[in-house]
Amino acid sequence: MQYSTILSAAAAVALLSATSVSGTCFQSGANWGNHGVAKARLAEACKSMKGHYDAKENYSVCRNSGGNSYVFQIKNNNNQGVEVSESYCNAYIGEQIDRCGHGGKVTHSGVEYRGDPNLGLC
Repeated sequence: MQYSTILSAAAAVALLSATSVSGTCFQSGANWGNHGVAKARLAEACKSMKGHYDAKENYSVCRNSGGNSYVFQIKNNNNQGVEVSESYCNAYIGEQIDRCGHGGKVTHSGVEYRGDPNLGLC
């Protein structure tokens, strides 16, 4: 019985390792300000950013908030097409709002999700 538990745990670790994840927080520039506002603008943007991305395709959306702006981007770095859901867009770019004061980017399975706050309007 313990042997099968060990194998199941090893299989879970192998599965998590197969999904490559890497991320970077930007070290300078504008900050997000109010995270609730930034996430509301992200939710608006993700409605248009969801869908099929061909190999190497990228799409970015800029949203204004007061006198500043947020640039959200999804880039498929794979050599084949992928589907990006609205929930993945919100979750992965939302992580950058929560974890990276000046914005950042994270790559999940070859798809880069980027959020970048900026001074000034789009």
